Amino acid sequence: MSSYRFERDTASLTSLASDGALLADQAAKGRAPSQFVAVHASEVGAEVGDLASVVRSTHGSDEVSDRKVTRLAQLAERASGLLEALEHAPNDQALARRTRVELSGVADQAEMLGESV
Repeated sequence: MSSYRFERDTASLTSLASDGALLADQAAKGRAPSQFVAVHASEVGAEVGDLASVVRSTHGSDEVSDRKVTRLAQLAERASGLLEALEHAPNDQALARRTRVELSGVADQAEMLGESV
């Protein structure tokens, strides 16, 4: 994986995880209809899942280590799982609060990972 591709993929994950965290925040506060939460979590989760699949199929290079590529795939898979849980329980405010915190953490870690190249 080139450093350019890695930076783009980490930026994509940062953005998608942040979007998911914002959605989870609104769900936790009861400010978004459950149908909206479920559909949007599904859409964002699918994008993150696709990203995880693509990253998982790549390898490190002279520019980006295998360890960093693996870590990016793990973060994307974690975000995908969190969004899937939110999709299936859009009315669970406690789950939404935990999801918000965890997705914010994924976004922060992805951003730091992208800056490490």
